[in-house]
Amino acid sequence: VEAGSGQPVPDAIVMVGADDPFRSLGPPTHDTTRTDSDGRFRLTRLSPRRYKPIVSSPLGYGEAPASVLLGLGQTVDDLVIEVHPAATVRGRVVVAGRGSRCQSGSVTLLDQQEIHRRAPIADGLVAIDAVLPGTYQVAIDCDGSPSEASYPPLTVSAGAAPPEQTWTVRIGGRLRGTVRAAGGSPVVSATVMAAPEAGEHLALGVKSTDTESDGTFLIQ
Repeated sequence: VEAGSGQPVPDAIVMVGADDPFRSLGPPTHDTTRTDSDGRFRLTRLSPRRYKPIVSSPLGYGEAPASVLLGLGQTVDDLVIEVHPAATVRGRVVVAGRGSRCQSGSVTLLDQQEIHRRAPIADGLVAIDAVLPGTYQVAIDCDGSPSEASYPPLTVSAGAAPPEQTWTVRIGGRLRGTVRAAGGSPVVSATVMAAPEAGEHLALGVKSTDTESDGTFLIQ
């Protein structure tokens, strides 16, 4: 139902599972269904465990007020989830100085340094669904191109999508090197990682690669 009015929300997606697909880029583990014209939903054949259903509609987002423990063969009825106004943030990520699009990566909205929403970049475009009203910091991870030092905060109003955003990233550099053992022989299949400095957004992630047969590596 809509928060405040209690009106049913038809054709909303209801998800239950281990992951919130709006915060994670990984494949979510969940079962889904849609609400009917009266806002009602039913999910069956669930494994015994604790669940916290999530609801998403084009202009709203909601979570169950508390998790639900479902036992073997048990049915839980009359669960009410309030949907609060939300919006979809759309934008494009381009490489400064070239005008080309970032081909892959992710855009993350951070609320008080915590991940609020994250979505993948595909051919320079990104759509972040179910963003609740608020002001967010933006963190961008573009494969092969470093992000700017910071981006302007993004403010989202209730039920109103902000204008399409354009974020730039820089022409990427490369880090080459060789890993050798103490005796000088190359180290094969060693994992080399490059992480953000202290104070940078951890949402930008860690770049990693494995060394080649001659011990060399390339991170870009």
